Amino acid sequence: MLVLTTATLPTGAAGVAVEGDASALDSSVQSAAKASASPDVTAATLQSDEADGDAGNDTASANGTNVTLVGFNDIGKAAAGSGDDKLGRMITLIDRERANASGPVFVAGGGDELSPHALRNYDGLEHGYEPPVTAMNLIDPDAEVVQNHELDYDEDAGTNDFAVFEAVANESTYPWLLANVVDEETGENLPGTQNYTVVERGGVRVGFFGLTDEAINAKSDGVIERNGYTVVDPTTAARRTVDTLRTEEDVDVVVALAPVGIPDSKNLAQNVDGIDALISGDDQQRYPPQTTNGVLIGETTGKANAIIRMELTVDDGNVTDASGELVNVTTDVPRNDSWQTYINPLREEYLSTELATAVMPEHTGVGSSYTDDSATGHLVTDGVRGYTGADVAVTNAGGIRDTLYPSDYAAGEEFTVTRGMVTSTLSFGNHIVVVEVTGAELREVVKSQITPLGMDNQYGTQTQQQVSGATFEWVPHSDSSSPEEGDGTIRDLTVNGEPVNDSATYTLATNSYVAGGGSGYPLADKPRVTVYNETTMADGVVAYLQNRSTIAAAEVDTESDDRMRRVDTAVDTDAVDVTSDDGRTTVTIDAPSRVTGVSGTAAFADRNGGYVETTTVAYDDASGTVTVSVPTGDLDAFETPVTASGSGVDLYVAYTDSAYSSQYENFESAVLNADLDDGVAEPPTSTASPNPTTDGAETTQQSPSQSATATETTESRTTATGVPGFGVASAVVAIAALLFGVGRRVRREN
Repeated sequence: MLVLTTATLPTGAAGVAVEGDASALDSSVQSAAKASASPDVTAATLQSDEADGDAGNDTASANGTNVTLVGFNDIGKAAAGSGDDKLGRMITLIDRERANASGPVFVAGGGDELSPHALRNYDGLEHGYEPPVTAMNLIDPDAEVVQNHELDYDEDAGTNDFAVFEAVANESTYPWLLANVVDEETGENLPGTQNYTVVERGGVRVGFFGLTDEAINAKSDGVIERNGYTVVDPTTAARRTVDTLRTEEDVDVVVALAPVGIPDSKNLAQNVDGIDALISGDDQQRYPPQTTNGVLIGETTGKANAIIRMELTVDDGNVTDASGELVNVTTDVPRNDSWQTYINPLREEYLSTELATAVMPEHTGVGSSYTDDSATGHLVTDGVRGYTGADVAVTNAGGIRDTLYPSDYAAGEEFTVTRGMVTSTLSFGNHIVVVEVTGAELREVVKSQITPLGMDNQYGTQTQQQVSGATFEWVPHSDSSSPEEGDGTIRDLTVNGEPVNDSATYTLATNSYVAGGGSGYPLADKPRVTVYNETTMADGVVAYLQNRSTIAAAEVDTESDDRMRRVDTAVDTDAVDVTSDDGRTTVTIDAPSRVTGVSGTAAFADRNGGYVETTTVAYDDASGTVTVSVPTGDLDAFETPVTASGSGVDLYVAYTDSAYSSQYENFESAVLNADLDDGVAEPPTSTASPNPTTDGAETTQQSPSQSATATETTESRTTATGVPGFGVASAVVAIAALLFGVGRRVRREN
């Protein structure tokens, strides 16, 4: 016999009274019945709750009832059944847990289950949320919690009162929980949600409640505030909810569903008494269940990669023992039959379309788009810029949800890019918008995404975006030796290889989320040139790829085409000497005191794709100098002599830095950078747009088929000539930390 009890703040017929502020709870509840079987099976293998690894030990008690709690989180990305369909296998794995446990089994999710996924924009579906809702109903959890990706559909549709999510809730066979988002005036819950639910199974009463954090509003583009709701302090709401569950609902176990990330989950455990277990989410960390202040906390990396298994021994209304492990979803687990029958035809019909062949550089993972150039980011922004014909394209890192690679890709191999790869990568419903900005405004646009790299180190900032048609350097440290440089400063901004004129106008293509001011981009009030109301970012890239048919690795290589370059310190111009002798050119740099050695690689690069590598690099500790040598003829690769005014040629030398290199483990080295020209070219004086528009008037495009055919954009190149040879009249040396093989993922998101 299973008994399900739910409670919520007053929402119409529920009639639950509110005591004090909007987060207060009342003892009034509703009850419903739900049938369930609890088969007798053998005991599960348990894991130590204090271990960082995944090795387990059997801690089941002979006394009390052994309860299994199964958790999952952030499966929205897997809702199109991509790759080897881990979601279909995860459904089977959860069914096995129910069948094989020695006592009652409870299942709950940690949020971000509904979006984004590769099928959400498929017009063959009545609703884009259908695939994840179908999967969730097959999982049939006892409870689920709302996080920002549950609200994506309302955000994209611009609906009021969360009409889309409420429809989702009505189609769900389980309750959606959220105890700390309430109407500012009435105190009512977010439509479709309730504060908690109580499930009794096998003689054990388990109370589930849901929490989010204040970031949900920003991560859902302000949809919470716009609809008149507020986020109550999660600790305050948790204390009141736990008190109600313990004193009024008489539960044996309290489970918090809190997609706030592991650090904040630990804070909740430290500050709220009475919680037994917590399923976290949102930051997608692999966190095998571990105990903090008596609370067993677990989380997975999402995408249906694993489930959380927690074993709780309940004796006389108390949890007397708790442990758990993460169980990986592998290809040894078969796909759920019902899910296969549903998802396979959709995937074949929509996602298998072949677009182009491509060769890509080494696969660095989706997280690299949050810290520096990524090959996927290059191809996405090149596609949007090529599709629209804009001067520049930008996109937020959080809008890139996958990589345009096969999962087992080896650098240099040719593969076929499918529609599914693109829609999985660009799986939000944001459409393309082209706005007009001045050069000065463009500088502020790219600067807006220079953000702290991490709270636990002093390495500086990262650039959480991807760009096309533009290059720039940024200064991450406020303690720079040059007084004009500081935290977030943008240097050497170019468009199509030319220095930006602050008073000139440029067209900028991006997604509707960014154009509306999402992720902090200062674009909400900029003139709209073209609004592609029916063309999503994915649609634009698909059309671009279909027109191109082949993509070469050099087009998206992030080393030879490094568009965003980190610069830590500028030094005096007399610190560089360039000489040419016996057919070789040698650059000698008086290095800053922080340089402790070199790693043996260097590259000359300009702003137009010229790139020359060398391994003839040395550091003299006694003199504190770095020398780089290259055959002089190799520098003929640059259209303009490297020391000519406006050549834009930089020398980058990988080195170790005593102050910064060791501060963040994902940076293998810093880079010493010298600008090898004898002056900066004057910016163009014309205020006309390099890509003129029709008087800035807004036009509307309805679909890729109705818009202009995608064409490859040809970048203009610098043609200024200078004094031949390599004598340098002036130069700038800077320490630039380039990101080699970064796999860092930071919280968020579109």
